[in-house]
Amino acid sequence: MIEIDYINGRRTDHIFGVSKYNNEIVSRIKGIHLNKIEYPQIGMSRHIDGALRRTIYPLIVKNKVNDSTVKHVTNPDMAFLLALMDLSPSIVTCYDLIPVSYYNNHSVYWKMNLRGLRKADHIITISEFSKSEIIRLTGITGDKISVIYPGVDTTLYYPKPDRSIVSQYNITDNDFVIMYLGSEEPRKNIALILKAISHLKKTLPDVKLLKVGGAQMGGNRRSILQLIKNLHLENEVIFAGQVAESDLPKYYNAADLFVFPSYYEGFGLPPLEAMACGCPVIVADRTSLPEVVGDAGLLIDPDDEQAFAGAMALLQSDPEKRKALISRGLEQASKFSWDVSARQTMGVYKRIMTENQKDI
Repeated sequence: MIEIDYINGRRTDHIFGVSKYNNEIVSRIKGIHLNKIEYPQIGMSRHIDGALRRTIYPLIVKNKVNDSTVKHVTNPDMAFLLALMDLSPSIVTCYDLIPVSYYNNHSVYWKMNLRGLRKADHIITISEFSKSEIIRLTGITGDKISVIYPGVDTTLYYPKPDRSIVSQYNITDNDFVIMYLGSEEPRKNIALILKAISHLKKTLPDVKLLKVGGAQMGGNRRSILQLIKNLHLENEVIFAGQVAESDLPKYYNAADLFVFPSYYEGFGLPPLEAMACGCPVIVADRTSLPEVVGDAGLLIDPDDEQAFAGAMALLQSDPEKRKALISRGLEQASKFSWDVSARQTMGVYKRIMTENQKDI
C-alpha cells in the first residue's frame, strides 16, 4: 500500500472544478492510502480563508506530514509550503497560474508559491497550455511537468434531453435556453453573455440564460445584477445557484446550448461536460479552451459580443449545424477519461517514489 501525504487545503463538501478533479481521481486510484491534511472552512470570505491558509495551515501540515512519504500538494496556492519547510519528495498539482499570469499578482505570497513550485520534485497540470504557462513563469523544465487531463464520467454525463429539471424556473419547451456554469469573477466574462443575449433578444424574444453555480470567492454579483437591469434582461436571466452534482447532467440536457466566454482557463471542465451531454458549445478562442473543445464547438473572440450573438442565433436557426456540433462534441468528450487520469496520477506517484529511493 502506497502512503501519500495529501496536502489538500480547505476542507469542503462543495464540488467545483478543483475539488471535482481531486475527488474523481482519488476515488479511482487503487492501492494507496491518503493521509489527508486539511484545514476547516470558516465562512465564504476569501480574506479569512487566505489568512487561515497562510498562518494556521503551515502549522497543521508541519505536525501531520510523515518524513518518508511522498507529499502531494493539490493546489498551486499552497505551493508556498514548500518554500517554508522541507516537504520532499513532493508533487504539486498546478491547474494554472491565473493570479500571476492573468491578474498580475506579484505579491510576496505568490512569489513564494512560484518558489515552492520550483522546489517541487514534480508538477501535475491539466492542459498543454497550462504547462507552457508554468514553464514561462517559473523556468521549470518540461520533463518535470506531467499533463493529466480532467475527464468526464459518461455514465452520468450523456445525452438525455429533458426539461423537467428547469420547470421550476418557468422555462417552457418554447424557450431557447442558453446555459452557463461557473463563478462570477471578471475573467469569466459573464458581461459578454449578457450583452450578446441583449442583441439576440431583438430577434429571438423567447431566450433565457440559465446561470448555474454561485458567485464563489472573488465573484461580483452586484455589478452583474446592475448590468442585467441596464440591459432590461430581468425576465431573461435565471440564477439557479449551486446545484447537486447528480443534477448537473440534467441541466446540461435541458439547455439548447452552452456558452463559456472565459478570458483565461487552465482547462475548462463545463464545456467538456456539456459536450458529453449532447449540448452544443460556444467558447472563447483563448488559452486552453481550443485544446478542450477542438473542432467540436464554435470558438469566438471573447471581446466580440456581436459574434457571440451571431453564433447563438446560428445554433438556434440551423438544425444541421447544431446536429453536426452535437456529434463532434460527443466524439471529443469521449477522449477524456477519469480512469486514464487516475492511472496517470498513480504513475507519477510511483515515479517519484522510485526516484526518491534511488537518492537515499
